[in-house]
Amino acid sequence: MPILARHYAGRFLVHFFGALFILATFLVIVELLLDLEEILEAESTLLGMLGLVVTRITAFYLPYLVPFAAFIGAFLTAGLAARSREITAMKAGGVSPMTVAWGMLAIAAWISVVSFVVDETAVRWAEADLRSRKTGEATTIAVRHGRIWYHTGRYIYNIKGIDGDKVHGVRIYERDHLGRLARLIEARSGRKAVEPLWRFEDATLRDFDPDRPRTPPKVTEAALVEVELAPDQSPNVLRESLLEEPIWVLLGEAGRAHPSVSATIHRRLSQVPLSLAFVLLAVPLGFSVESVRNLAKPALEGSLAVAALLSTREYAAQLAGANGSPWLLWTTLGVFAVYAALRLYRSPR
Repeated sequence: MPILARHYAGRFLVHFFGALFILATFLVIVELLLDLEEILEAESTLLGMLGLVVTRITAFYLPYLVPFAAFIGAFLTAGLAARSREITAMKAGGVSPMTVAWGMLAIAAWISVVSFVVDETAVRWAEADLRSRKTGEATTIAVRHGRIWYHTGRYIYNIKGIDGDKVHGVRIYERDHLGRLARLIEARSGRKAVEPLWRFEDATLRDFDPDRPRTPPKVTEAALVEVELAPDQSPNVLRESLLEEPIWVLLGEAGRAHPSVSATIHRRLSQVPLSLAFVLLAVPLGFSVESVRNLAKPALEGSLAVAALLSTREYAAQLAGANGSPWLLWTTLGVFAVYAALRLYRSPR
């Protein structure tokens, strides 16, 4: 990398980390002001409170903080250089401003990669930690006399009769994390062992493949079957837990073709080029300060473009989760990248 490109790449990193620190500090203050009561209920020490706030910021905001900080850092680097006529001096000396742009884009590519790794590790851990804090106590499973259907967790079951602590004529439908039928258990009798564990005798098990609904079930017989009828193992809870897993776990999940899982995979993958796309737009906007002589107009244009991209991206992700079609998500990002690339291409050299 040429010396001039390294110089501006270093400026970009300084502005990037400065913007990231300021944005994170602002969010810490906002979290403490808006959710202080909830934080005090969860933690009693100052260190614990700060740890909870950092966890919340990591889980909710970090995937957006890094691209925003990259945009601000690139815009300030190019814009301040243009306002102080450094860009004009480069062109007068026969040096293309694109030299500055390539240096910042190279750093932005590394930021995108590091940000993706952090999203799939630290952000996922923070989400899992917050979810574990919200998980309540499992309620006791009660049975009543009569032919009644029951529902707990991912199980739907039916009991024909009750004799003391023993149930008869049991049929249990087990669902997977997406709510699809995974197993049917028919047992002659059963009784509660230790909450939430139940033991069923003389059982017939039919295992289904949710991804192959036309495939006949695998039928097995068992003298004794143990089932944990835990309320906190509902498909919604299991699905939320799955969606908090790193993307390499989602890619290996049998139900990855389901719209909600597929949309999550594509949404996270679309996060990878986000910082690079933001920098690709910020650099030509910064260069335009040379002609307009102020930072306000280009900054407003960039803010509107970034807001439009993020809003459309969120709607596209919701639509992908509803119909399983991620094309709008990638089209949105592609249109933004083409727009940013054209702005950079048309920048004065």
